[in-house]
Amino acid sequence: MLTVGVLGASGAVGRQVAHLLAGAGVTVRLGARAGVPDAPAGAEVVAVDVTAPAALRAFCAGCHLVVNCAGPSYRLSPRVAAAAVAAGAAYVDAGGDDLLRDRLSFAPVPVVLGAGQSPGLSGLLPRWLRGTGGGPVGSLRAWFGGLDRFSPAAAADMVASLHDGYGEAMAGWRDGAAAPRTVEPLLDVSLPPFPGRVTAYPFLTGEARRLAVELGVRDGAWFNVFAGRQTLAVLNRLRAGTVGDPAGSDAAGRLVRAAEVDLAGQRPYQLMVVEITDDRGTRTLTLRADDGYRLTATVAVEAAAAVLAGTVPPGAWLAADLLDPAVVVERLRRDAACTVFEVTDGPRAAAVEEGVL
Repeated sequence: MLTVGVLGASGAVGRQVAHLLAGAGVTVRLGARAGVPDAPAGAEVVAVDVTAPAALRAFCAGCHLVVNCAGPSYRLSPRVAAAAVAAGAAYVDAGGDDLLRDRLSFAPVPVVLGAGQSPGLSGLLPRWLRGTGGGPVGSLRAWFGGLDRFSPAAAADMVASLHDGYGEAMAGWRDGAAAPRTVEPLLDVSLPPFPGRVTAYPFLTGEARRLAVELGVRDGAWFNVFAGRQTLAVLNRLRAGTVGDPAGSDAAGRLVRAAEVDLAGQRPYQLMVVEITDDRGTRTLTLRADDGYRLTATVAVEAAAAVLAGTVPPGAWLAADLLDPAVVVERLRRDAACTVFEVTDGPRAAAVEEGVL
């Protein structure tokens, strides 16, 4: 039986990946710094510090596939990927970026990066909505965000993304090309189906650029939506550098605490809304989930399933460019990772009027 290792198995994503893989007909090896309290029956649990090279090598040895859910991704993914590849194990990471993909492009084993909610699902959903056939996409708009807790690792990755060139703020896609500083933020607005008042910042990532080229998008805009006022305030101060070192050890902690304040008495949610216009008209996809980390886990497990099925060739790939959107959507529905998944005719506003949520 094949052995699949899961690193970060005690975290918000890793716990769910472990349980989803436990029924997949593989031997599951779970790695975490301080054990895995709710490990699935039959799983092998290994105490491992991913920052210790010898311990990391020992964990990867004998694995057919390593799924990395340990974070922060910007700091840990390169070393975990290197250890897995050196051990001859295929590799799936809920994080990872274009730079790491380029560094691993000649890996002798399959490597799938960005197998999470964003990047990952944020690139797969527009492809699924677009479907096959039809002409180029005249317009694409996407809004991703909500109200949720930040794990320490996710907070650290968010802080790093403010300054590491992951994407370009205020940029959009105009006349078939990237267009810097052409999209204005939406500040403290009503933006149904997001409840209440929110702020939406335009942000053009590498994933969005590749998607726009593939679909022949003429005009596009992608927004990160923030519903928590305290979270947004901390992010703005970190971006402006008014709270000391933005990459300092307390920056992520500030974000974690702000998200907890915003969530007080509120129900967490994540919304992913995509609107596409082509020669078949305008369609809007609305996905709502109670747990964004579950969305990430679902995509990571689908990437692992593709590797185990032998459909991923050697080399490094980004999940949004590799996975079959229809298969991922089917897994989302089957695993109840989302509470709403609806497609309606017309723009976003029309979808809301028809009572999607």
